[in-house]
Amino acid sequence: MTLTLRELLAIPQITNKVLAGSAGLDRPVVWAHACEMPAPWDWVGEGELLMSIGHCVPADESGQARFVRHLAEAGLCGVALGDYPPMPRLSQAMLDTADDLGFPVLLTAHDTPFSVVARAVATANQHSELQRLWQLSRLNVAVGSPGRKGNESLLDRVAKELGHAVFVVDARHGTEILTGKERLEKRVAHAIVQGVESNLQRLPARLHLDLGDASCTCFPVPSSRPAMLVIPDRTGNRIDPFAVLHLASLIAVEVERLTMERENLKRAARQLFSQLIEGRVDSDSAARQLRQHGIVQKSLTVAALHEDEWDVSDVLSYHGIAHLATTAGDVVLVLVEAAQGGDLPAVLGAETPVGTSSVVHVLSHIPDATREARWALQAARSQGGGHVDYAAEHPLFLPRTVTEAQNAARSVLGAVIDYDSAHRTELIRSLEVYLACDRSWKKAAEVLSIHKQTLGSRLAKIEQLTGRSLGTTQDVAECWMALLALRTVVQETQTPSRPVSGAAPEALTPRRRTGRPATPGRP
Repeated sequence: MTLTLRELLAIPQITNKVLAGSAGLDRPVVWAHACEMPAPWDWVGEGELLMSIGHCVPADESGQARFVRHLAEAGLCGVALGDYPPMPRLSQAMLDTADDLGFPVLLTAHDTPFSVVARAVATANQHSELQRLWQLSRLNVAVGSPGRKGNESLLDRVAKELGHAVFVVDARHGTEILTGKERLEKRVAHAIVQGVESNLQRLPARLHLDLGDASCTCFPVPSSRPAMLVIPDRTGNRIDPFAVLHLASLIAVEVERLTMERENLKRAARQLFSQLIEGRVDSDSAARQLRQHGIVQKSLTVAALHEDEWDVSDVLSYHGIAHLATTAGDVVLVLVEAAQGGDLPAVLGAETPVGTSSVVHVLSHIPDATREARWALQAARSQGGGHVDYAAEHPLFLPRTVTEAQNAARSVLGAVIDYDSAHRTELIRSLEVYLACDRSWKKAAEVLSIHKQTLGSRLAKIEQLTGRSLGTTQDVAECWMALLALRTVVQETQTPSRPVSGAAPEALTPRRRTGRPATPGRP
C-alpha cells in the first residue's frame, strides 16, 4: 500500500504541522520532491508531495491562492513548506483556498531536512516502485510487440495496457500521427495547436486543456517533428509522471520511423508527378506507379494551391486522400483521383485559393491538366480566394493554351514588357502592385518603396506605351487580365521543384519588396 500524508505525519522523526487542507490527508504520497521553479506543477507530478522553502511561492495574496489551485489541478497530493527564510508570509486567502480544495498545506520544521522526508516516502513506497517498474516493462512490450494478426495498432496496445486511450498529435497541424480505434476530437486537436503555436521549437513540459466537457493533459514527444502525447482527463486516466515520460520516449521512436517513411514516400511521389508533368514516363509505368501511391482510378484531376508542399501532403494524408504533390515556383500542385478532387477545397480551408483542372482520362494529358489548374488558381487568387474549377470557368475568364495566354499578354502589355527589358525598369511590377492595391497610390508606393510621384511617372509611361487609360474600367480590366495571362506564361517556364527559402513572391498580391529587384519584364 502507498504511504498517505496522514501516515507521513505520524512518523516521529518528521515534524510537520498541518496549516490547511486537512480533508486531503488521506491522499497517497507516491514521491516527495523539492522544487523551487516558478511553476513547480510542471516539474512535480501527480500524487507527489512538493517540498519548498518558498522561492516558488508568490508573495501576494491572489498569487498564493492561484499557486495552491494550480498544484491541486496538477494532481499533487500536497505541499510541504519549510519553516525557514525566504518563505513569504502565507495569506489567509491561500489557506482558505487549500481548505476549499481539500489540498494539504504542511509546515515542515526547520530541523527536519527535506531529504529525510523524501527518504521516508521512498522507503515506504518500495513496493509501489516495483509496481511502477513492472508497468514500464509492460509498456515496453506493448510498444515493441506487433499487434495480434497485425491488425492491432501501437496505440491500441498501449490503451489495453493502461486501461484507457492515448493520442499522438502533430502540434503544428493538429493531425494524428498515430491512430487507434478511438479518435481525438477535432476541437481538442485545434486547441492543442493554438496552445503551442508560439512555442513549437520548445514545447511546454505539460499543457492542460479544459474545454468544459472535454479536457486533457498533453506532454511533448521527443521527436524531430513537434508532437504531443495527449491523455484525456477521465476517471481512472491517472498515469505516473515517470511512466508518461517513458511512454513518450518509446512513442518517439515510432514517430521518427513513420516520419522518415512518409518523407521517402513524398519524395517518390514528387518525382513521379514531375515526370508526368514533363512527359518523361510512359503510360504503363505511370499507371503502375500511381497504383503504388493509392491512385487506382483512370480519371484524375489536378489541383493547384499556394501552400507549403510538405504541409499540404500531411493534411491530405491525414484525411485519407491518396495523392501526389510537387512544387512549381510559388504553387503546390496536387494530383488526386477525380472523385476526391472536390474534397480538396474543404480539406484545405475555404480561405485557401484552389484551382482544379478538368478530369483527365488519359495520363498523357496530365501536363495540360496541370496548366489548367494553374490558370484556375490565378482566377481564384484574383477573386480573393476560394475554389475555381477550370472546366466550369475557362470559357469566361481563362486562356485555354499557352499561345493564347502569350497573345493576350503581348496584345496589351507587349510594349511595356519590351521597355522593361531594354531599360531594366519595373513598369510591369509597378502596374501589378498598383492594381492589386485597388489603385491606391499611397499603398502601392509603400509596397514598392518609392515616392508617389515616382509611381505616377511610371503609370503615365505605362499609359503612353499601351495607349490605355488607367482611369477607365475597361482599360483597367484588360490590363489586369493581361497580367494574369503574363503570370501564367512565366509559370510555364518553371520546373516543378522543392520550394526554397526566398521563393518568388505570390502573383498579384501586394507586399513590400525586399532583396534584389524582380527580373525586368516579369510581374
